[in-house]
Amino acid sequence: MQTKNDAIELANTTKFLPMHTFLALGIFVISMAGLLSVQYGMSGHYSVGVAVANSSGSSQWRDFWHVPAKTIEDTHLAAIMRVCLICAWVAYGAVLTLLRSATISKRAIVQTGIAVAVVSALFFPPSLSADSYLYAGYGRMLVTYHQNPYVTSTDLLAVNHDPIAVILSPDSDGPIRHMFWTSPSVYGPVWTIVEAASALVGSAFGITLQIMFLKLTAAGCLLLAAFGSSRLAAKSGIVDPLLAFAAIAFNPLLIIEGPGGAHNDMMVIACMIMSLLFVQEKRNGFAGLFLGLAAGIKLFPLLLIPWIVAGMIKQGERLPIREALIFATAAILPIVAGYGLFWRGLDTFSSLRQNFVNTQHTPVFTLLLYGTLSVWCFLRRDALPAAWAIFLTWLALYVPQIPYPWYLGWGLSIAVAGADPRRMRLALALGTIALMSELHAYTMFS
Repeated sequence: MQTKNDAIELANTTKFLPMHTFLALGIFVISMAGLLSVQYGMSGHYSVGVAVANSSGSSQWRDFWHVPAKTIEDTHLAAIMRVCLICAWVAYGAVLTLLRSATISKRAIVQTGIAVAVVSALFFPPSLSADSYLYAGYGRMLVTYHQNPYVTSTDLLAVNHDPIAVILSPDSDGPIRHMFWTSPSVYGPVWTIVEAASALVGSAFGITLQIMFLKLTAAGCLLLAAFGSSRLAAKSGIVDPLLAFAAIAFNPLLIIEGPGGAHNDMMVIACMIMSLLFVQEKRNGFAGLFLGLAAGIKLFPLLLIPWIVAGMIKQGERLPIREALIFATAAILPIVAGYGLFWRGLDTFSSLRQNFVNTQHTPVFTLLLYGTLSVWCFLRRDALPAAWAIFLTWLALYVPQIPYPWYLGWGLSIAVAGADPRRMRLALALGTIALMSELHAYTMFS
């Protein structure tokens, strides 16, 4: 694995940032810092249309960092967030544009990317979603109460007045009010193991550090994805690897939803990018393993297996069937082994059936889209990343019925990974959709 060497190589230079690039990067950092800061002023009744605003996360972070409790009026908070989001996205685009031609300090860019990820994990309150507390709750069910989260409802936490339940439902002893909180876990076994690890931290050091563990994990995944992206660019030889690093590391959506909100989607994204990197390097065992780890968190990456296998066979590799079998076996292994740890028969998948399979949607268009994109991938070797980005964006918009911003990170990250100029129009379109989704989810009142 060469991501560590990539980090060292990216950091080794002594040139200075040109003024325009420095200015754009400064505006980006200030905008993200402003967005972070105003979260501490979120009131307990802040409520917006489609997202689960988590004011408990804001108050918990205020207490932990000893920030004076001074709330901002809801409409003012929303207006500030709109300005910060728009400025951050515009500055992000400017940074990427300037990096295409500027002579820049690789050390400064890499160190800034690392600093943004770590500072976001430590100081950005988990106030824009309650999902990190959902993860913590599932982990506590396993570690503290010794219950299998795949067959046990999280009402268990409320009944036992668990700290997670108290944080999310401080005025009620009843079931926790959250989209999936009355259901067993919908997440794959790889993520359940991460949740259990976080619960061990929580048992020893408290709930706040349990959430911070999840946020730091997401920060690590963001940086892994960024270095994987830089390596993809190096393999292609089309663009500067530093640009590809910045395309992931400075992406506002990935920062907010990854180290900011601790969404497990950041780990899915990192594993998918690493899988695509190892496919390019023809290290098919590692490619399959990382894709399996991604699918062990959320199952949809399994749909990428036929495309990659077809590409191996079409390229006429030596022993293509053998390489395809190595890849597919490595991809399935983490899922089979993981679910084996928590197996309770078909009841293990009860929550998946309840929340995703038994819906009112007919997947006809989704199947047609997947089939069409499959043909495109088979006809053109270089079409896979763009096709996968398009399909993931459709899934993000279609499956949950609501365009939650963190789901849109799936396709956007694949579109910008490697900073391939052939996908920049697609990346621009997906970035615009992501910005609109963030504005709608976090600042538009019901």
